[in-house]
Amino acid sequence: ATDQVMVEGSTQQGVVEVYDASGRMVLSENFIQSKFQMDVSSLSEGIYQLVMISEDGLVRGRVMVRR
Repeated sequence: ATDQVMVEGSTQQGVVEVYDASGRMVLSENFIQSKFQMDVSSLSEGIYQLVMISEDGLVRGRVMVRR
């Protein structure tokens, strides 16, 4: 990813949190659609853990930010 990440889930509403390698939350965004774009332009290059939290539960993934 460069400045935008496409996030897609099975639920319509919840929150996506992004954590750096040290486990610190660096970004959090509420969503109201199952598919949306998240702005990651404020993040440095690296690999981040993405956590989607909704009433359906918790889903984890990873995203690589490159410039």
